[in-house]
Amino acid sequence: MVEKTVWEPMMVTETKKVMVTEYKEEMKDVVSHVKRIVPKTEKKSREVNWTEWQETTEDVQVTVKKPVMKTVDVTYTVLVPEQITKTGKKTICKPTWEEVEKEYTVMVPMTETKQGVRKVMQCVPVVKKTTVCEDKGQWVQQAVETPACAPCAPACGGCSACAPAIACGCASPCNSACGTTCAPATKMVWVPNVVQREVEVTVQEMQCVDQPYEYQVTTCVPEVKKCMVKVCKMTTEEVDYSWTETVCKEEVKTCQKQVCDWEDVVETRQVKKCVAVPKSKMEEYECTTYECVTEEVKSQVKVCTPVCVEKEIEVQVCKMVEKKIMVPAPTCCAAPACSTCAPTPSCCK
Repeated sequence: MVEKTVWEPMMVTETKKVMVTEYKEEMKDVVSHVKRIVPKTEKKSREVNWTEWQETTEDVQVTVKKPVMKTVDVTYTVLVPEQITKTGKKTICKPTWEEVEKEYTVMVPMTETKQGVRKVMQCVPVVKKTTVCEDKGQWVQQAVETPACAPCAPACGGCSACAPAIACGCASPCNSACGTTCAPATKMVWVPNVVQREVEVTVQEMQCVDQPYEYQVTTCVPEVKKCMVKVCKMTTEEVDYSWTETVCKEEVKTCQKQVCDWEDVVETRQVKKCVAVPKSKMEEYECTTYECVTEEVKSQVKVCTPVCVEKEIEVQVCKMVEKKIMVPAPTCCAAPACSTCAPTPSCCK
């Protein structure tokens, strides 16, 4: 183990002075202007005018109409109904049925075979040229780097101790100069050779082809036929007939009846009427007016005044602190035993 110096972070609490703004409460005198409404009452005089109604009686002559009943003769005309029989001739229509030959047309359906051409999609083989890639490479034998063989120790005690040297490629026996180098090793490697060439390929393409076909069509052919039809014809004929009419005749009659007539009559009446009489007087009244008066009012108000004060506060500060620690020392490999015949490790000096 060896001693090593490292630096590690550590949070340390320190005291720091800062300026802080605080608020101090104080009482302050404030003068404010207040407006107040002050009433003011005065006595005044005014003239009051009014109208009084007085009732008076007056004689007035009035012309009126009065109804008077009279008996008068009235002549009037009345209509008296009377029935009279009359004769005459009239033309009437009589129906007559006759059979007539009539032609009519009917539509007879007929089936007809027609030929047509329709479009059909078919797969057609088409020869096209395309480019393909072929790998015409070959296997090649290449040399491979091999590690150096360790020398054989003379006190190994036989050829069996030279197994590591033989395993790495040394073919010499144990007592010869077994090598400072091993026989070279080889491996087979594929070397590609990509060649492009054009080939013909048959592909199936969809093509639209005209194809003849037959189909059935039903058509209607007009055909004229004949049949016997009953036809109604109207014939005219004159016929004698009679009818009764009611005729009104005028007749004059006389009667008496009561008639109301209006006559003008002058009468004296007493009429009451109201006359407006104007009057006036002086009276006193109180008038109140309001004035706006400004007054000064003193009051105390609590205010906060800012004051800068220096204070000490604790803050966390990160500092790097030196520390001694023990760590394992680098390992140095010992010499290998003779039985292994292994090379000396690179860490040994």
